[in-house]
Amino acid sequence: MIEQSFIHRSNGQCFDWLTWRAGSILEVFNIKHRYDNILLNRNKIRKHAIGYCLADNIPCRPKEGYIAVMFEIDFRQWWTHFTIKEFNITFPEHVLKEDN
Repeated sequence: MIEQSFIHRSNGQCFDWLTWRAGSILEVFNIKHRYDNILLNRNKIRKHAIGYCLADNIPCRPKEGYIAVMFEIDFRQWWTHFTIKEFNITFPEHVLKEDN
């Protein structure tokens, strides 16, 4: 069962260098950035996710075809890139179209 998430779409301005360097899913959750690991741990990821935006035009590390996902844990905010496929399995209520 997928737990409820309160993630919202952001304009991307908060996806900056300071929050990018503040953590990673490997460091904070001990989850490797691979589809199967993210699928197995999606409730843990969902619990701490607070925002997302398309990563094409974010101020720090723009990446075409990816989603930037922001997290907060113990008052510490950080973000990372997810593939669209990883994002869609983690947040099915916000499914984004993949370009083929």
